[in-house]
Amino acid sequence: MWVDEAIWGHRLHDEQTPWLAFLEFLNVLDSEVRAGRPFTEPNGPNTLSYSPKKHLYLRNVLFNNPRLLAILKESPDDEERWARWLTDISSNADGLGEAPSFAYLKERFQSFEDFVLTVQLLRSTAI
Repeated sequence: MWVDEAIWGHRLHDEQTPWLAFLEFLNVLDSEVRAGRPFTEPNGPNTLSYSPKKHLYLRNVLFNNPRLLAILKESPDDEERWARWLTDISSNADGLGEAPSFAYLKERFQSFEDFVLTVQLLRSTAI
């Protein structure tokens, strides 16, 4: 429930696995690094308050991207696949403002198929 998340964070609850508790620690650390105060408590002990990063681009790629496999199967070459996917994701992305750009992903993968396989791997490990 959102109330539990607001009180305890994303991954802290009864019978928690150590790995998810560690991920929550990394989330808190990331917030503190962005605020310029990692591993310090400038306002005294037990006053930590943090804002988790939303990772909206990643969330859109993983969970708001239903046509990814269809584009891979329907388009004959990488250039067309990337062009179709970039058009599709830009028009369907939520929470990113006026003109979100996912074009940087094209430079980070050797092929569109590699990108699809990476997204599938991340989807399969999502909790």
